[in-house]
Amino acid sequence: MEDVARAAGVSRSTVSRALRNDLRLKPETCEHVRKIAAELGYRPNPFVATLMADLQRKRQPSSSSTFAFVTAHPSREGWRRQNPSFVDYFEGAKERAASQGYALETFWLREPGMTAERFTRMLYTRNIRGLLIPPLPRPLGHLSLDWQRFAAIAIGYTLQRPDLSRAVANFYQGIRLALRRLTRLGYRKIGFAIDAGTNVRVQHAWLAGYLVFQSSLPAKQRLPAYICPDSTGKGIPQWIRAHRPDAIVGATNSVLTWLERAGLRAPQDIGFASLNAGRDASRPAGIDQQSLLVGATAVDLIVGQIHRNEPGIPPHPMLTLVPGVWAGGPTLRKLPA
Repeated sequence: MEDVARAAGVSRSTVSRALRNDLRLKPETCEHVRKIAAELGYRPNPFVATLMADLQRKRQPSSSSTFAFVTAHPSREGWRRQNPSFVDYFEGAKERAASQGYALETFWLREPGMTAERFTRMLYTRNIRGLLIPPLPRPLGHLSLDWQRFAAIAIGYTLQRPDLSRAVANFYQGIRLALRRLTRLGYRKIGFAIDAGTNVRVQHAWLAGYLVFQSSLPAKQRLPAYICPDSTGKGIPQWIRAHRPDAIVGATNSVLTWLERAGLRAPQDIGFASLNAGRDASRPAGIDQQSLLVGATAVDLIVGQIHRNEPGIPPHPMLTLVPGVWAGGPTLRKLPA
């Protein structure tokens, strides 16, 4: 570092700060120092870097050891009620953060009188540098914060702008796994039901997996997907009468309610598997998205960014997929050969 400082005409502390992308330095200074360091073949020791980041964190005020779980639902606790997975994301992230020496607190973006500028200033004043953005209440959303001040990771696909690195359940892998399980149980005409809003939230990944599966079947076994324009499932009785599936893979557990309203029992009348069955003992058969692990993975990504001192919107956002696992349940049965 002394060699780099001498060649760049700056102090050693400036070299240290420039290599960590310290926001207090001018961007051109950081670029100049990094260029000189590259020319001289300087390489940081990753073990020392991790140790120094840990020591620095312990020397800072306690608030610097806190990550913000930023919610943007219409009510303060609305995120807890929209989807059980959201609570699992928080709990998984909280446990993993604690294991790394951090706390996790919820912060509501829609506090009365709150603005993006005020919210940014509040977090920065508290020396909070890590932000976890759980799914927004609506897909294709955006948040306006001073992102250069924070290391931030999104969960799911709903945050469209800015394009952050994110941790996401592997929806495509999940439906492919579910369809294989149903096929092994003897189901042959397998349908897929989802509401239009959820279809957008998962970037059509479930539908893509279903269509690939359908393309491999004989023509007489192929069924079109049922995509309800809202969350009521009101057209599913007509769809079932038209296509006569022996099982349905539903995007969520609520699809089972659609079938019950249509007078169908699972598994007696029709098999059912959910793509977000959850972890509750009374759940239907289907995919456990491992939402706790998704939350924990998001924290791992934030910690990595902080150790590398990489705040702001990444030039090349990365996508980390967490595979789902199969969970048996009472809504499926083995069909006779």
